[in-house]
Amino acid sequence: MSTINSTFVIAVHDEILRQTGVGREGGHLDKLESVLSRIDQQMYYNQVDDLYEIAAWYGIAISKGHAFVDGNKRTGLAVMLTFLEIQGVSIQDNTGLDDLMVDIVESQSTCTDVGNQEYSVDLNLIANYLLTKSLS
Repeated sequence: MSTINSTFVIAVHDEILRQTGVGREGGHLDKLESVLSRIDQQMYYNQVDDLYEIAAWYGIAISKGHAFVDGNKRTGLAVMLTFLEIQGVSIQDNTGLDDLMVDIVESQSTCTDVGNQEYSVDLNLIANYLLTKSLS
């Protein structure tokens, strides 16, 4: 299974800023590496192998990891959907996923501690949402 690396995430982030013209450049590579490492740990140690759950991890962890000055939520969403595309899964357009991601990332809902980083327990919500909106 293909995993996402920091070079890829940075390229996605920079392209989003270039295309939209919204947001400031800059970020913290160490934070991004830490976020991606936590996702890898979930896949390995907790044997997470469901594509939709892994995609949800990318979306939420990158969005909440704040490795970039601006564009974290947009980058998380784009990486999440790109991960699924790489795996051969397409998601319907105009499903409200962007609004759902913003609501979850900005919520103060109950969290679970994973490696000293809090992540929303809404991972299952996102994973199930992706599954129901899948075209594949």
